[in-house]
Amino acid sequence: MAIRVTLDAYLDRLRSTERYKPEGEQRYVPSNGELAEKAGISPVTMSRLANDHVKHLNLETLDALMIVLRKYGFPVQVSDLIAFDEPKDE
Repeated sequence: MAIRVTLDAYLDRLRSTERYKPEGEQRYVPSNGELAEKAGISPVTMSRLANDHVKHLNLETLDALMIVLRKYGFPVQVSDLIAFDEPKDE
């Protein structure tokens, strides 16, 4: 599939960025479990999203994740969580 979920890569980038900030400026990046709980989605769904093992993406789920991440102070955009890879001609 040409569309893929990049949630895990986004969270990894956040963790890496925050780790190198001065101690007083670091923001807390929630774990996948915390994110799932606060967004009201099941741990299984969160795992599937984090590992890009989804065939259907519910926009309400994406919305809930973005709202939670923004509450933590991260300016997340849809393009941070979903990517499109141009199909290769065969």
